[in-house]
Amino acid sequence: MSQKKGKEGEEISAIYLKDNGYKIITKNFYSYFGEIDIIAKLNQTLIFFEVKHYKKNSLIHPLYYINKKKQKNIIQTAKFYLLKNNIQNTCCQFDVIIIQDKKVTAHIKDSFQVS
Repeated sequence: MSQKKGKEGEEISAIYLKDNGYKIITKNFYSYFGEIDIIAKLNQTLIFFEVKHYKKNSLIHPLYYINKKKQKNIIQTAKFYLLKNNIQNTCCQFDVIIIQDKKVTAHIKDSFQVS
């Protein structure tokens, strides 16, 4: 997927999140392990979002691409974010947002766990 499409999906997701009461903390947080598309807060929970595009004619659902390795990289990047920002004793979760036809078609809350 092109960077332009990725940025577009992240902007659509950010608008969706704001409209649903989330406070965007940062977008495109990078570490040695990878990237987190959006970090937001809802109430007292810090949420790390992975944004995926889904084409109508695609044979593979975007959740397929969030395999164990990708989850591990997101978790490691989240841990780095918490350490870098000296955040402790905070509830965290990992959500996935699916974009199709320039709109949010799914928001999968607490989509994977730290193991």
